[in-house]
This record gives sequence, structure tokens and C-alpha cells, in this order.
Amino acid sequence: MRHGNVQSFKSRKEHLCRHCSTVIEINEYHLALTYKRKAGGWFAIKFHADCFRFYTLGKYEENLQKPKKGSAGIKGGRPRIDLAPEIKHRRRILLMYLNTRDVRRIIEAYKRDKGIKKHYQQMIAHIDELEEIGVPYPQPLKRIEDTLREYDEPLLLTLAPATWSERVEILRERFSD
Repeated sequence: MRHGNVQSFKSRKEHLCRHCSTVIEINEYHLALTYKRKAGGWFAIKFHADCFRFYTLGKYEENLQKPKKGSAGIKGGRPRIDLAPEIKHRRRILLMYLNTRDVRRIIEAYKRDKGIKKHYQQMIAHIDELEEIGVPYPQPLKRIEDTLREYDEPLLLTLAPATWSERVEILRERFSD
């Protein structure tokens, strides 16, 4: 629950209490909860002094009941993958290989002009193993585009308009034995 600043004021004009929806009279003390919106700008909610604690308690209980963002079934959240712990571990290792080791080795191979095909084949093997588990690799070759631009322009031009599955197939065809 995001709270900004809570202050007490003596009202100079009539306000509406956010909790009980009754009028806060002129010269009556009330609380104002002020916080910054995500979109920018400041926002203030006014309450009777007695109503504020009920509002915060209600918001707290409401947040406890809400599923966390990113959990299955929530718009914008990732679906849960029910896998055995050893398969989850292997998936994590494969993603680490793809995101760091394989990409780094491909970049180094381009710079040395040696072993490029071998490293692409290792990367494709890791991608295939991930797909066997049932988890697609989301962003292939994102980090090596600058290297491809410098060392292998034809491959970059071939991969650029392609979708993810098409990119994998292009790599399979180009670097197969």
C-alpha cells in the first residue's frame, strides 16, 4: 500500500470523505493523504479523523486478498510453469548459458574468426533442450546484433525480419553439419 504524506487540516471549504462519503464541514479537522501518482502529479484524498483508520485497514485487507502481480491468471503476469525442481534447475542453467556464455563465446569467435559454427551449434542445442522442456527462449541474438553488424552483415539481414522460430530455423540451416 503506497502512502505518501498524511497531514491534518482544518477545512476551509467543504470536502467529501473518501471512506464514509459524508461531507467534511467547514472548520472541521480532517486528514489528507497526499501521494504522487505513477503518471505524475500529486493526488490528495480527504477523510474524517475517525474514518482514516477504517480506510487504511480496508485497503490493507484488500491488498492481502489480491493475487500478486505476475502470478498466473493476472493480466500482464507470466503463467506459472509447473515443473519438477530438477527440470527448473536445468532450465535456469540453460537460460544462463544462452544469455551469457553462448552469446559471449559467439562474439569472441567472430572476433577471432574461429569456431563460429561450433558455438552456434552449441547455442542451438541449448535452445532445442529448452524447447523440449517446454519453455521457449524469448529473445535470441539480442546481444550480438552489434557484432553481427560488424562481422556478419548477411546473417544479420537474414535474421532481422524473421520471427523467433524462423530465426532458430535459419540458424539450424546455416550451421548444420
